[in-house]
Formats: sequence, C-alpha cells, structure tokens
Amino acid sequence: MAELRGPTCSHRHPHEAPPAPVPKLPPSKAAFLLGKPKEKLDDEEKKLVQHFCQALDQVKNAYELAQSFQEIVQEQLASEFDGWLSRAEQCLAGGMRNFAIGLRRDYGAVKMALSHPLSNGQVEGQINRLKLIKRQMQARANLDLLRQRVMYNG
Repeated sequence: MAELRGPTCSHRHPHEAPPAPVPKLPPSKAAFLLGKPKEKLDDEEKKLVQHFCQALDQVKNAYELAQSFQEIVQEQLASEFDGWLSRAEQCLAGGMRNFAIGLRRDYGAVKMALSHPLSNGQVEGQINRLKLIKRQMQARANLDLLRQRVMYNG
C-alpha cells in the first residue's frame, strides 16, 4: 500500500516544487484579516484572504459583508444599511450573523449614527479610560488618589 503513495501517483511533474502550504491561523487572527480594509492589506495578507475566500463560500460572503459594512459606516450610507442588515442576517458565517442580530437589537442607535455626522466617540473613550483606571485601583486606594490619577494621567 505504501508504494501507491509514492511520487508515481502524483499529478505533478517530478521536478515541480510542491505548492507552498497555507499557514494555519487562529480564528481570531483570520477574522481580523477578513475585517481589515482591502487597501490596508499587505501582499501576503491579500493572498491569505484570497485563499480563504476561495476555500469557502461562507467566508467569501462574510468578507464581502464586512467590507461593505465598513464602507457604509465610513461613508455614512444610512440608506444602504437595511439591505446590508438583511443580507448579513442570512449569512452562513455564524459570527457575521450574530453581529447583524446585535445591530438589529440596536437598530435605532445604529441608524441614527449613520444618519448624523455627530459622534460621541470622544466621550465614550473618556468613560472607558475612567472605568479602566477605576478597575486597576479597585480596593487599593481612596478617592483622592483615584482623582489624581484621572486628572494627571490624561
């Protein structure tokens, strides 16, 4: 049986190099790559994305949805959000479908954010920073030290 697996069964020419193996990525790294804007991918990342999209239709669908969602957010295309949301809720990739379901729960806020140029991002960032400092100092210091850290660690 071992003889059948030798080079004579190969469809490649004996002098051809074997195709380069595609590196295995953790799911989080693959998801990050698929969510990264096309123009920010380097050549190796583009090859990986292309390989993933060719390997599975659901990955290709999720990639296209992620790219179009970025465009909708960056260009504030509120009119295209409903169609995108419907397509994303039908996606076979569970992560994309769950993302769409979460957006559906916050539909009013998302639609408003896409419709208006104002943002509360700076305020949210400051609140997150304050919560981080508070968690770091939990049960370690009093309110005076917390105040100093917030005021002088800007």
